[in-house]
Amino acid sequence: MTTPKPNFAALRAAAAQDLAAIDGQVLRDSYERGGASGLTKRLEDMGRERAARAAKTLGYDYD
Repeated sequence: MTTPKPNFAALRAAAAQDLAAIDGQVLRDSYERGGASGLTKRLEDMGRERAARAAKTLGYDYD
């Protein structure tokens, strides 16, 4: 009997989605604590692609 191989592509996609959701919450918290300047600083720290994925989880288009 062989053990089925995990679907690594699905695992990576799920992990990326989880990370984006966590980052989205970090953005929300940064805004609530530091206002626009706190949010701007966090976005700069994240980098463009990561910030865009996080913003999308909050329902915003970050371009």
